Amino acid sequence: MPWSKWNRADKTLLAAAVLFAFSLCLHLSFPESLFAKGLLFCTEAALVGGVADWFAVTALFEKPLGFPWHTALLPRRRAEFMEAAAKLVRREFFSRQAVFSLTARYDWKAVLLRWIDSESVRNMLITEIRRIIGNVACDIDAAEKSKEWAAQLRHTLLSVPLSRILEATTIWLRSDANDQRLFGALSSYLRAWAIHPETRDQLAALFERIREEKLAGAGFLMNLLAGVASAMNVINFDDLAACAQQEALRLLDEADDPDSPFGRRLRGAFYEKLEALGENETAQEAFAAARGAFLRAVPLEQAIETGLSSLVSALRTDLPATEASDVRTIIDETVKNEVNRWISLVSADESIQNMISALTNDVVRRCALEAQIMSVTIVRDALGDMSDKQLNALVYDKVEPDLLWIRMNGSIVGAAVGFVIFLITAATGRLL
Repeated sequence: MPWSKWNRADKTLLAAAVLFAFSLCLHLSFPESLFAKGLLFCTEAALVGGVADWFAVTALFEKPLGFPWHTALLPRRRAEFMEAAAKLVRREFFSRQAVFSLTARYDWKAVLLRWIDSESVRNMLITEIRRIIGNVACDIDAAEKSKEWAAQLRHTLLSVPLSRILEATTIWLRSDANDQRLFGALSSYLRAWAIHPETRDQLAALFERIREEKLAGAGFLMNLLAGVASAMNVINFDDLAACAQQEALRLLDEADDPDSPFGRRLRGAFYEKLEALGENETAQEAFAAARGAFLRAVPLEQAIETGLSSLVSALRTDLPATEASDVRTIIDETVKNEVNRWISLVSADESIQNMISALTNDVVRRCALEAQIMSVTIVRDALGDMSDKQLNALVYDKVEPDLLWIRMNGSIVGAAVGFVIFLITAATGRLL
């Protein structure tokens, strides 16, 4: 082996051997010399200590000089070493406390919220939702679904009692001033009819017809008095019709005002009659008959199939953008708005953020603990795939300076101990 490749421990051991050979020659030349005896004693102890420590260090990794007993400890104890290394990694580097402490340093919620709020995620969500909607729509059998939905719709409509419909109608009318708009529309329609001059003429003709019907069955005296009153213009049906027209317009104005006495009475009577109508058996029978006839006459299957087929065609994602219908444009815009609204809600709602924070922390910690288990497996697999030479090199490279000093200390300490023992034996006069 070239001298440049010798380490410090080898050089120290070689130096001890050279000094021992020199000391032995010196002692043989001057057997009575105390210096020669002491130098030989020290160099001999240094050589023995260096060789012993060389043997001990080498026995950790291989068989020194082919010695088979209790040598090559690391290759023979490979399984124990792998298990100890795995436990060390898990306990020191990936312990539960260390993992949780490391994950707690980062604001995972903020990281996730920034990722969700990115433009790429928005586009990904919009595209994926549209794809799912399109796939679901393409799998729909319009003819089969139309029959199923039409049957369900008929059953639902036929099972709803009149009282429930009237109750829902009452609730709807009382909410958001819908009844005010309804009475206002009716008042406007009736006012347009009542204010027309033809209405006044119709009222005058009605009053005249009523007079004639009454006089047709009356006696001679009543006809005579009616003729005198008509000749003297005591009863003027045109004026009576004009008065009735004005009164009707006044009542319609009050009906349009919910705060007027007539308006309140009118609404109260309307809701009272509406409630009583739901308990009227005749009305219930008539409603049931009319509803059944209407639902049988209406082609629900055809209407639903036509609408569903159009919707499915509009939702197809394989159509070019130039062939997209207004329905598809509306759905695309709706999906986009809903995704943006959801992301804004997630970014603004504190309760949702707390849920996200708890979820992300739990997921990160679980992933970290899984990494702990994986790290143990990786250590075992990595060490198991190494040859004995590679395993020895891995350990030796990490502790080489300390092992070299152990070997050097064997020679140094051996020389020091030999020197002390020589001084003691020399002082007691028991030189070997």
